[in-house]
Amino acid sequence: EQIILKKYVNLFKNIKKRNGVYVNTIQKGQGISVETGKTLILKYKASFIDGIEFDNTYYQHFFEYTYGTPNQVIEGLDIALLGMKNKEKSKIIIPSQLAFGDKGSSTGIVPPFTPLVYELEIIDIK
Repeated sequence: EQIILKKYVNLFKNIKKRNGVYVNTIQKGQGISVETGKTLILKYKASFIDGIEFDNTYYQHFFEYTYGTPNQVIEGLDIALLGMKNKEKSKIIIPSQLAFGDKGSSTGIVPPFTPLVYELEIIDIK
């Protein structure tokens, strides 16, 4: 996993590592930042490193949750979102240990030891 992850991350020029998660800012945000207790409205596409998509909210609905609420999102998304600003767009690369780890997802869609890629857009922060 680590070799594949490193090769993929090296494809991006302005990527930053934040507490084990890689964040490539596509569009800088403005205004208020994500912090505990704020309600976030997001759109995202989730895929494996090979580009196979397994979740997408762009065509159906927004994803809304209160930041800091336990068990709402995987740990890697919590890490990446903290400090992002309203209207920000980023590509987030999450190693398996900060995603679904050695068990994979409960639905079986994400296998064990699988890094994930999220293209994420913060629509609003309340």
